[in-house]
Amino acid sequence: MNLEHVHFIREIIVLDKRGRKIPTMQISYAKPSETQPKFQTVPSKFQKEMRILYEDMGGGRLKEWQVGLTIMIPHSAP
Repeated sequence: MNLEHVHFIREIIVLDKRGRKIPTMQISYAKPSETQPKFQTVPSKFQKEMRILYEDMGGGRLKEWQVGLTIMIPHSAP
């Protein structure tokens, strides 16, 4: 996972094998101009780190929401 190329972060609720709701962080490498970026789940070992970044940037999810706010990471142009 290369954070330099991540442009979007969000939190989503997924069901585990037992049917329990698990808050999960997802990222997208899509260009910031894309209106429907494709997301992928962040590997387990980076979930906590990504959640901290997400919350520090103002991201969050209300308890009843299945998908939280989508945060765009600003990158400076070369």
